[in-house]
Amino acid sequence: MPSELIVAQAEALIVAAAQQRHPDLDLRPGTPQHDLLVGPNLLVTAAVSAQVQEAETKRTALNWSELSDEEVDAAAGRYFTIRAQGASATGSLRLKFKAPTAVTLGSADAITQGGVKYHVAGAISVDGEQLTRDAVMGFYYTDVVIIADAPGLAANTAAGSAFGVEPLASDAQFLGAVAVTAIAGGRDTESNEALYKRSRKGLYV
Repeated sequence: MPSELIVAQAEALIVAAAQQRHPDLDLRPGTPQHDLLVGPNLLVTAAVSAQVQEAETKRTALNWSELSDEEVDAAAGRYFTIRAQGASATGSLRLKFKAPTAVTLGSADAITQGGVKYHVAGAISVDGEQLTRDAVMGFYYTDVVIIADAPGLAANTAAGSAFGVEPLASDAQFLGAVAVTAIAGGRDTESNEALYKRSRKGLYV
């Protein structure tokens, strides 16, 4: 509980207790009675609250590895630090065919590379006449934008990497799929350890 809230609750209790004994006392902040009866008690309460807050911070620092994600987020929030969120890698994939053929892919269709799953950025449906012919190699192709299913560095891969496209695997005209560009931009969500260390470092910069 924030120390300011503890002090505010303590003040309300002190005032209520005093007015039970002396209903006619004016204990509004700024009055002499408030300064004499409530003020000294609040100083003690504030000091105790600060000690409790410090003890809680030290306990968190010692046991952060045992805390849940939500508890670490709350602890980091005391230092105005927010967890860096992960991002999904994205890039362009070329689907190659022996001859013109219709191609249909939806966002639920599995595309894989190295055990990582991807999907097309938007459903595509093209007929054979819309495919482009590679003048040198002679195959036909269409390029699609893919996105990794989950955030993380593991989904980043170099241009030229081969991909599996599950719905096309049994198509006799399908030659394969390769990354036209690097599949990039994937980023891991900040770990509890990194978040807590960054928040503590920021306190002393």
